[in-house]
Order: sequence, then structure tokens, then C-alpha cells
Amino acid sequence: MIYSERLAQRLFELDPTLDATGAAGAVLDAAWPLVVQDCGVKSAQWSFWYDEDFPSEVVTAYAERQRLVSAD
Repeated sequence: MIYSERLAQRLFELDPTLDATGAAGAVLDAAWPLVVQDCGVKSAQWSFWYDEDFPSEVVTAYAERQRLVSAD
């Protein structure tokens, strides 16, 4: 499992009700402190601001978990 998917799973376990639609600021705001805790500030900044795919991968993985739970 790649890091963005593991992070999405952790976020979902902490709060499965975050808004993952639109810009998904709630998901990204919740993810930030976890990434800093895991990787440090410099790597977190790189992941969020320089890796174009990372934020969207986290949001997509989180939204997929919400969809799977709501489908049950």
C-alpha cells in the first residue's frame, strides 16, 4: 500500500465524516499534521506543494473509503 493510501486509511479511522468533495480542504487539513508527524515539515511541504499528485491521491483514497462504507 502506498503512503497516500495508508494516510487516507488513518484519516478515515480518525474521522470518517470529512468532506472529500470539491477542494477537499477538510481532508487535506486533517492530513497535514499526520504527514508532518510521519515525515517532518520539509518532506510534508514537498509532498503537499511540489508533488502535484500526492494531495489528490489522499483525497481520492479517502473518498473511496467513504463510498465503500456508505455502500454497505
